[in-house]
Amino acid sequence: DEACPPLPLDDAPNLPRQKLVRLLAEKEANALLFRDAHRASVACRQAISEAPSSISRPLLELLDASEAGGVFSLEGDDLVDAAARLEGVISSVVSIDQDDAVSSSDRLPAAFIERNEVFRGVVLRDHRPEVRDAYARVDACLTELENAVAEFPDGDDVLYDVANNVVCLRGAPSGDEVAPRDRFRQPLPRRRTSQRALDANDAYCAACSDASLV
Repeated sequence: DEACPPLPLDDAPNLPRQKLVRLLAEKEANALLFRDAHRASVACRQAISEAPSSISRPLLELLDASEAGGVFSLEGDDLVDAAARLEGVISSVVSIDQDDAVSSSDRLPAAFIERNEVFRGVVLRDHRPEVRDAYARVDACLTELENAVAEFPDGDDVLYDVANNVVCLRGAPSGDEVAPRDRFRQPLPRRRTSQRALDANDAYCAACSDASLV
């Protein structure tokens, strides 16, 4: 029927009900699962509310004949309302459409920031004061690290040691410079940094780790 709008169900993720309930009960559901639940809810609501009754009614009858029979009416209004409420709850906690990209920097390697800011785009920054404060600490620590790196000698390329998650310069330390530490807190050979940058690097990584836990 050309008058029937395309249904969004083809793009809806398949969420097994028992798995979803189990993960929620065990508090193991992650942001990806909640985003899938949000997409599935939107697809269901639109399929019922936007399709003509010749399409939505059979869908509701199939639902009524399933294990979910008797939960919702065959008119579908209560199903649409329930889906809208579910979407509101999920979007009040988990980032759905908001662009919360990792920080950008003209002084620090992008790979360093991307590795540490894996918490971005998960929980909304303003969901709870603890989340907002954790994000603010990350921002402040990143600014301090950028300022510390800005004091490096001109012309020296800032390196990112992936294995030890530290930014530094090539070469042995001299003068007031210090050797950055590896993941076992031992000096890295042929690498140098300043004490300010070393402290700022540690503080930034710690702030990112804390932010991923709130």
